[in-house]
Amino acid sequence: MATTRVARNGKSKQPPPETETPGDAHEGTPEAPTNGNATNKASPPVFKCGPIPTRKGESVQGCVWQHDFTTPDGKTYHTHQIEVTASWYSEKDGVWYDSKGFKPSQLSALEYVLRRCSDYCFNARDAQQKPREEPKVEEELPI
Repeated sequence: MATTRVARNGKSKQPPPETETPGDAHEGTPEAPTNGNATNKASPPVFKCGPIPTRKGESVQGCVWQHDFTTPDGKTYHTHQIEVTASWYSEKDGVWYDSKGFKPSQLSALEYVLRRCSDYCFNARDAQQKPREEPKVEEELPI
């Protein structure tokens, strides 16, 4: 049986319309950079962790999104965004819902998911952790 995700109010999840609020601070989740030439593609997350069950019908999961940012002088940077959610299953509806917060019993799973996602981000930035290209082995000619 396939399950779907809907918001608490029963409507399908749609991203909220973007509105600019006056002031210096932008609240909410970080978005891809808008200055420069940012690529805004609908691509899948580069890393996923979970869902980790915390009790019957409850779980915590997280993922890492990568955004490519190109500066006006042509340099390209990869930025990462970590997204973590808690979910609960309604046996009445047969649907998974996203929670607005985390229960104390979910904090250990939350810490684990955040650690795994942050490890991915730091390993992506660490030059020593990047996979090196294997030297090409030339084919030997049979004698």
